[in-house]
Amino acid sequence: MLENTVDLSVMLVDDEDTIRQNYALVLQQLFTTVYQAIDGEEAYALYQKYQPDILIVDVNLPKMNGFEFLRKIDVQSTKARAIVMSAHTNSEAQLQKYDLNGIICLPKPVARKVFLKTVRELLKDLGAE
Repeated sequence: MLENTVDLSVMLVDDEDTIRQNYALVLQQLFTTVYQAIDGEEAYALYQKYQPDILIVDVNLPKMNGFEFLRKIDVQSTKARAIVMSAHTNSEAQLQKYDLNGIICLPKPVARKVFLKTVRELLKDLGAE
């Protein structure tokens, strides 16, 4: 474990291998445990098994989109916090459609600096940094 990692787990869900692997490398510098999933169904199975503290989810996923996944796990009644990443400009409206308030939305592509800042702010909100 690195000196500055927090004892929390994060799950990164993105079907684009390069993007997922690059974000995972960043997250491994911050978290003790990083789970990865390539679609909504795999994410749901991993969530059921591990219940990670933070979820970073792409919207456009095969098998179950990111909004459906977050709704299925009922993210608002869990302790998990979520960040949604989307290339679509209407993601905020989609969050309301799926009744998913309080979820952070980042437009893709997300610059590494913005990604890190957002994750660190979330950790600060959780009292972990």
